[in-house]
Amino acid sequence: MVTIYTGRAGGGKTEALLSAMGEGARAGRRQLLIVPEMLSHESERRLLQSQGNPIARFAEVLTFKRLAQRVLGEGGHPPALLDGGGRVLAMHRALSLCGDSLTHFSLSARPELAGGMLELVSELKSCQVAPEDLAKAAESLGESRRKVRDLSLCYAAYQNVTKDLPLDDKDLLTACREALGPSDFGRGWDLYFDGFSGMTAQERSIVEALLEKCHSAAFALLWEKEDRLFLEQEKFLQRLAGICQKINRPLKVCPLQRKEGDLPPALSVLERDLFDYAAIPTENAWQGVNIYTLSDPQEECEFAAALCRKAMGEGMRCRNMVVACSDMETYAPLLESTFQKWQVPLFLGEKSDILQKPVLAAQQGALLAACQGMGYEDVFAYLKSGLSPLTMEECDKLENYVLMHNIRGKQYFAPFRKNPGGYGAKEDPGALLELEHIRQKIAPAFENLVKALKASREGPDYAQALERFLKETGMEQALSEKARSLEEQGRARESAEYSQLYDILQGALCQFSAAMGGQQMDAGEFCRLWRLMLSQYQVAAIPVSLDHVQAASFDRQSFAGVEFLIILGAREGALPPAVGGGSLLTEEERDQLFRAGVTLTQTAEEQAYEAQSQIYHAFAAPSKRLAVLCPQTLSGGTACRPSYLVERMLHLLPGLEMSRPAGDFRLLAPRPAWELACAACQGEGDIWARAALSLEEEKGEEEQNHFEALRRYAVSPRGPIRSRELVAAAYGKRIRITASRAEKVAACRFSYFMEYGLHARERKRATFGAPETGTFLHDVVERAVRLLEEGDEQEPRKAALRAIAQVKEKTLPHLEEESPRFRAIFRRIQRMVVSIVEDVWQELSLSKFRPIAFEMAFGPGEEYPPILLEGDGVSLTLSGKIDRLDGFIQDGTLYVKVADYKTGKKTFHLSDLLYGINMQMFVYLLMVGFGREAVLEKARERLGDGAQQIQTAGVLYIPAKTPYVQVGYGEDGEGKLTKELRRIGIVLDEEPILQAMEDRQEGDFRFLPVSVKKGGGLKSTSSVTSREGLEKLTRGVDRQLRRLCALLTRGDIEARPLVTGPGASVCNFCPYKDACHYDETMAKDAPRLARVLSQEEVYARLTEEEEEETHHGR
Repeated sequence: MVTIYTGRAGGGKTEALLSAMGEGARAGRRQLLIVPEMLSHESERRLLQSQGNPIARFAEVLTFKRLAQRVLGEGGHPPALLDGGGRVLAMHRALSLCGDSLTHFSLSARPELAGGMLELVSELKSCQVAPEDLAKAAESLGESRRKVRDLSLCYAAYQNVTKDLPLDDKDLLTACREALGPSDFGRGWDLYFDGFSGMTAQERSIVEALLEKCHSAAFALLWEKEDRLFLEQEKFLQRLAGICQKINRPLKVCPLQRKEGDLPPALSVLERDLFDYAAIPTENAWQGVNIYTLSDPQEECEFAAALCRKAMGEGMRCRNMVVACSDMETYAPLLESTFQKWQVPLFLGEKSDILQKPVLAAQQGALLAACQGMGYEDVFAYLKSGLSPLTMEECDKLENYVLMHNIRGKQYFAPFRKNPGGYGAKEDPGALLELEHIRQKIAPAFENLVKALKASREGPDYAQALERFLKETGMEQALSEKARSLEEQGRARESAEYSQLYDILQGALCQFSAAMGGQQMDAGEFCRLWRLMLSQYQVAAIPVSLDHVQAASFDRQSFAGVEFLIILGAREGALPPAVGGGSLLTEEERDQLFRAGVTLTQTAEEQAYEAQSQIYHAFAAPSKRLAVLCPQTLSGGTACRPSYLVERMLHLLPGLEMSRPAGDFRLLAPRPAWELACAACQGEGDIWARAALSLEEEKGEEEQNHFEALRRYAVSPRGPIRSRELVAAAYGKRIRITASRAEKVAACRFSYFMEYGLHARERKRATFGAPETGTFLHDVVERAVRLLEEGDEQEPRKAALRAIAQVKEKTLPHLEEESPRFRAIFRRIQRMVVSIVEDVWQELSLSKFRPIAFEMAFGPGEEYPPILLEGDGVSLTLSGKIDRLDGFIQDGTLYVKVADYKTGKKTFHLSDLLYGINMQMFVYLLMVGFGREAVLEKARERLGDGAQQIQTAGVLYIPAKTPYVQVGYGEDGEGKLTKELRRIGIVLDEEPILQAMEDRQEGDFRFLPVSVKKGGGLKSTSSVTSREGLEKLTRGVDRQLRRLCALLTRGDIEARPLVTGPGASVCNFCPYKDACHYDETMAKDAPRLARVLSQEEVYARLTEEEEEETHHGR
């Protein structure tokens, strides 16, 4: 007897099957329940729960695939299978074999065509359609003939390729049907089928074979007579009746009805009338059903977690709650992160793409690196996966070095020799030795992989090369340790996935060797095919505990025992989901094939009915509550409309309304409530944020103190570091700074703290950019001018080339190993240096000021002493190095001029000194004054014995560049170039001193920033000042340095960036922007504006400062 239990959802069909299984087991017969794959775990649980554990002696639950493996394995081991990865490779080979025979499809789209063909072949096999059936049908078609003929050719070629390979897993059920003939499997058993709304031709053939042998059979079928909602189930019922008639087995249909009052009124109305468009509304019956509108999918997931958490608080078990939607691709990652945050246990019943898993990213990165020249992105995709032989700290150190020196290709396979600090930095042998040790951990395996891939010719060769690499790098052990670590962290689902990944990877390698045996290819094709193959695999895990909320798409949910159902994404186009499309055959072509005698799976219309049936099953499942959530926008911000089913619900249940949840739902879990409370502390959030804060503070004194600290933070500055011990730990007991560092303190204290207190450094490349070029130029110009000044060379060009050779040997000892582009840039820099030396020497040739010292270093252990400043018990040592100090002796006075080479664009305003920037030259003047005796001694040595006292003559920035100027027709190009090369700074307003600086015969000064009137005297645009002015400026810088010293010693780390003009904030290029969270919308954050003032205004401000200092007795 074959019994079919029918009825609407909740009618007791499954219970009838389970009860019959119990009776059959007690009678001593074998019981077999066959279910779809996604229901196997739940069905096993329900069977044991319903009939008790002893039934396991007589009963089991199988899917069709597991049944086939059981049948085929009766004589020993089950057959080896060609899985999804092997199948796509076989299809790739098949398409190659078709070659020029195809007239409709283009092989240029082979990867896409392989995927589409594979999907179609799977469908054809499930429908038991052979290639010759397709070819025969093509003869009777019109416009589609060429296309269907091509499909039959590809199908036949695929069958030809796979005949010598392991059994195609899509032929597994066909092989099972053939094996069932002589087998005793199922003979005298009781068979049961549950959860099927239809079956493929392959599955029906197995059912037919089993019905011929079994003692009895029973089916549970979601179907009610004369209801088009169950159209697909009705077709299935008719096919079952045909099978029973064919094998002469009696068939009995037993309709079951759901008990009245089994559901709350509102849920009962939806179960009965949701898809009955003739149904009338039911008054006062909406309790237990809610429709909510949320901003977007993220907020939907948060509210779903809140609903589950609230239900948990009311005593409902997590396993009785289900979250369902059509678009799990969007919602799955959001659900996983949100439910974890809300501390609600969740099981995602979806398979995930293994290409997104770190192990696959790791091996893929390693493979691409070996095939494509060991590029940075590919190498570190592997190293950063956490599955390489390196620790994350070692990976970071190696990455810094690789990025700095652009390491790639064979450079990984030779010892590292370049300076870890970059060009011109101080050598650190220990750091280089450590980097070499790190390199040796990965280089041998990579080098072996590169060699093996180059030596490979056929598919199995490449697979073996990759397998050896995985073994050499300890991938299996790394995965095992990762799985164990995840389990210890309570992330059991991820741990279970990691445990599967190495086996999947090993299986894929075996499949590749089998499918591509004898196939010639290059490394590039192997990489493409390997990725294409891996894209066919997915990973899933069984539930890690019994009590968890289940989340899955409608077609992957069992909905058994659901008390509370939450439906997400109830929007147009998603509930129900759009169907059809995505196949190589259009609906019209499917219809033509049907008329030609080829029956395929569902049409778009049948799929739509199937989708409606699944949604009906979901709506009919909950026994207590239903919540439908509608997003107003998609994740990308696109507006969307509610599903028409929402309108149906509102029509059937008058009084039911769409509502937007109040913000209090975020108070239901500790972490969201804590975040709200923190927002309230900073003056943000709404009434619920303030409520969260109130609730948190009621917990006790510790929470009150914490939020009081947050309130203070919202309005208080960053820092200060109040502990002197911590200040000393950050900067040292004696703070050492330079002029440029002092300017960084002035520009932004927080940035200075990050760089010199915490020693945070941005990652950089070892390029000859502006800083490196500047250092190189400084060194070369200094050496070249010294050679000329001391008479060792007579020509500027020769002096420059000699100096370049000396500096290059020190800075770039491995220049020949650099790239052609780098060497070309360096040659251009050399030509620029020669021009600069010629320009500098020409200036010196016109001047009575002669160099006293080059690279004149002031500081501890140097020839000249540092500046010492004291503040709050902490001392500050100011050091520096003057590029060049020039001097001229007249009447016993040494007039000194500080010269500094600048490779970039330089602007100079005296008012900058008021804000602590552009102080460098005046700091050098302070150093000269502080080391007065040593400077006089040096001047006497270089210029003669007449120097008795020192007088500042000026400070000048020398453009160390070869500028480019645009010259129009008739314009003075030479004049424009001369203007660009004019020095920047300020000099003493005394004619004899100016003339000594530059021997001007007529017209303007060429080098000095001074312009002469036609009738004599200096123009107002001249950058000159008096002796008193220079002294006032120098004293102002001294005061500024002491202020900055006090800021450091007080632990001031506030972010008060300096803005020097519209859009010219120091924040623009600051690497620490993400750390300071500077926000001008907050009361505590505001920039400091550096206004440009005239010389008179600057002196007035400096006079005010001096008077104030005198008034306070300082």
